[in-house]
Amino acid sequence: MPSIKNKWVRPGSSFNYTEGVRVKNATVGTLNKNTVLAVTGAVGGVATVEYAVGLTVLQTGMILICAHEIPAGEYGVGRPWMIIADVNTAAFALNQDLLLDGANGTWSAAGAGAGSRPVARVIKVGLTDGIVIAGQEISS
Repeated sequence: MPSIKNKWVRPGSSFNYTEGVRVKNATVGTLNKNTVLAVTGAVGGVATVEYAVGLTVLQTGMILICAHEIPAGEYGVGRPWMIIADVNTAAFALNQDLLLDGANGTWSAAGAGAGSRPVARVIKVGLTDGIVIAGQEISS
């Protein structure tokens, strides 16, 4: 029986979403891995980012998850979504939305107050082996 798969389709490389976006750290400090970043502009076709904090333009703005530490003024990779393992999720419930907090691109159950944007969801509860999925499209 002949294969019905088109020969021009390459597995794992023809996805209709971006796996990572080249970004430039627009702050004076290092951006930490697995934190929420806000896109604040662009320089030469590359998005500039900083920590997403509280209730800024992020209610409708683009956010990314920092794939690795990015030193001040340097380039790095931001991801539209990311599964983050080995975190402490013992204080949360399974499938609980985590909201953008008021400091350094982190999240918490309470967030930065009323109307805080959901940025992550708990998919495994654990003290040292918890897992969250973080990204742009997390919503209740």
